[in-house]
Order: sequence, then structure tokens, then C-alpha cells
Amino acid sequence: MWSPSRPSGEDSSSSEEAFYALPSPQPTRPLPMQRPWCLVTFSYDSSRVLGFNNSAMKYFKQPPYGASLQRGYEDWIKRPETRPRLDGLLQAINRAEVKKFAQRADFITWRGILTKIIVFPYENRESFDLNIMIVDDVMYMEEHVTAKQLEQKENIEPYHRLLTYFGYSFEEYCTSSSPTPAVKYEEAEHIIDTNIQWCAVVRSKLDNLRFIVGGEVDCVQEAFTGHTDTFLELKTSQVMRNPRDEVNFTKKLLKFWAQSFVLGVPRIVVGFRTQQGIIDDTQTFNTLEIPSLVKGREGAWDAGFCLHFAARSLAYIKAHVLAAQKDGTDERSVWRARFNAKSGVLIRKLDPDEVLDVENGEDRIGFLPRDFLQSQ
Repeated sequence: MWSPSRPSGEDSSSSEEAFYALPSPQPTRPLPMQRPWCLVTFSYDSSRVLGFNNSAMKYFKQPPYGASLQRGYEDWIKRPETRPRLDGLLQAINRAEVKKFAQRADFITWRGILTKIIVFPYENRESFDLNIMIVDDVMYMEEHVTAKQLEQKENIEPYHRLLTYFGYSFEEYCTSSSPTPAVKYEEAEHIIDTNIQWCAVVRSKLDNLRFIVGGEVDCVQEAFTGHTDTFLELKTSQVMRNPRDEVNFTKKLLKFWAQSFVLGVPRIVVGFRTQQGIIDDTQTFNTLEIPSLVKGREGAWDAGFCLHFAARSLAYIKAHVLAAQKDGTDERSVWRARFNAKSGVLIRKLDPDEVLDVENGEDRIGFLPRDFLQSQ
């Protein structure tokens, strides 16, 4: 079991561009957070057809210790890398049970984007870009990924591709389409198709900011209640062999926590594997307890500071764009927020050629589908 030993602000801006500086991390009292409330779920099938049902939902089962995560690697059906559009989430937003909350939201996005923003104060290497549009006072955010980045993701090095597969393979060992699986793991198929996903859309509130967030849910424990209380997140990590590994795991827990926190997932099951990909042990973490668990340890992070940064930076971005649009900028304009590691967030309005690149020849206004905008 893992139990390691202990050993701001705004800058210049104009109507077209603004910069939000990254403050130095420091202990911060957490902002009030409304528990995420599940509004609707949906499934993608193997052909990526979206249906508002639970056909892709899985149930948790204990994984077999000693099993190889390399099993089935050659048969992996990997979903191709594409631009991470909001389209599936937008289909959910147009449903009656979601729309009334979406119309009062401040921000609408995928879980992965909100996670990146929350952990950003402790990100020392990777920068990222978001495309932003504000329509009827609601700010929509999608990750901006270039054609070159998509190609790099599609053609990652074999070793890193295998590590990615280990995570999916662990999920396969831990889940079943039935709450009472009768087949032993040695006899069960181990064919992984990452086109198939079960997703939830939740509403939540951080300080005075309202969010609609969509994200994939790995499985439920025993039964789906219609709420987030039985959601489970499944993760893998290498067995810790020395203090350096413990520090790295402490840092890794930041993303584990943030991913689950924003979607209301209460528990995370971590599978510890050997370098060769053999399941060695598992440990369950309660999401809300993780910030206290890492406190005072080498490599620790402060959840309150992360949430303050996310709330303040997003509020700043939205206020800047709204002010520019009130000064005469078209409401359908597209903005880019670049989160520069160790620096801060640069916000700027895209020029017409850049907007065309975002639209990518598709029937869109900016990155939002034309039919979605017409339905609002």
C-alpha cells in the first residue's frame, strides 16, 4: 500500500490581446465547490455512433494479480487521433434535461480541458492551447491541436504506445459488461476497442462560476444510481522501488485527483504494475482525501491553489473576451488562450485565416457546429 515517508495576477491587456500571469504556488484555502451533479449519460459504440443510453457502461471487478497488461496488444483497436471537438457534449446540451442548466452556465467543456487548467500551476514542461468562443454569455472551450501534433500523437514511439496500452488493458481486466461476471479472465476475450466509451455530463459550481463538463467514466461500482456516487476511475502506475518513485507518484496524484474531482468521481483504483507490465497490486484512493494525503510530502501540491488559479484565470479570460465583444468585436469571434508553462496565459483574438484553420473545412462557425448555433 502506498504510504510514502515524509522526508497572480493580471498583467497588461488590450482589446485584442491580454496576459494573465501565473502566480507562485502557495498554500491556499480551497474555494467552495458544488458537488458535480449528473445530468445525462451517453455511449459511443465501435463505429463512434453516439446514443443516449448506457450500452457502453461497465461494472468494476477485481483485477487478477499476476496478469500481463501486454495481453491482446496486437489486437488493439485504437481510435484514430482527431481534433478534440465538443460535438458529443453539444448534442447532450441540446437535450431538455441539460439545456436549462447549460443556458445559465459560465463555461462548457470536456473534463480533460478543465483538468489541464487546474493542474497547470505545477506543469513545468507542456504548454497547451485552447480555442474559445462566447455565445449568449456562455464560454465554450476546445483544445486546439495542430495537424502536426495529431500526427505526432498517432505515431508515438513504440514504447510509449505500449505504456498507453497498459492503461487500457488494466481497465479491461477491471471491468465487465455484467455486474456478476461468470467467466474467468483467462477465458474471457481481451480485445480492446477505444472507440467505445461511456460518458457523463455533469453540472457543478466552483466559487461563483457554473460549469457544464462532459467526460468518460471508466466504470461503476456495483450499480449506476443515476448520480456520480458509484463512478470509479481506473489508473495504472509503476511499482515504487525507491524514494524518487514515491515523489513521482505524489506528483502524478495531482492529475488523478483533478480528473476525478471535476467529474465527481469519488474513488480511484490504481493498479501498480512491474516494468514488464505485470499487475502487482492495487490501491483505492478516495478522491477528496488525496490533497490531504500528499500534504507535507516531497513533490506535494496544493489543491486550493490549483482551484483558485483555475477560477481566477477562467474568469479573467471570459471578462476580457466579453469586454472586447461589447466594444464591437463580432460575437462569433474565436479566441486563443495559450497556457505557457511557468509563465501564464496569453489570450488573443484569431485572425480570419486562423479561424478558417479552426473550422477545418467543416460546417462550423468557429469551432461550433453551425446547426448547434442555429438551435440556440
